[in-house]
Amino acid sequence: MYKVPTEIYRFEYTGKKQVIGAKEFIGKCEKCGESIYCMDGFFCGIKESGKLFCFNCADEKK
Repeated sequence: MYKVPTEIYRFEYTGKKQVIGAKEFIGKCEKCGESIYCMDGFFCGIKESGKLFCFNCADEKK
């Protein structure tokens, strides 16, 4: 699957666009279907037994 990074922008009062971070879609939570992203190189979820879970669903399992 091809993943396209989505950049997060901040606009200065001068009107110049600056990239302040990157957000890349990784997949959906197996339990609730919430989108899971990699933000600035950090995976925002849990991978367990080859399945992806958001933090909320991973906490419920414990």
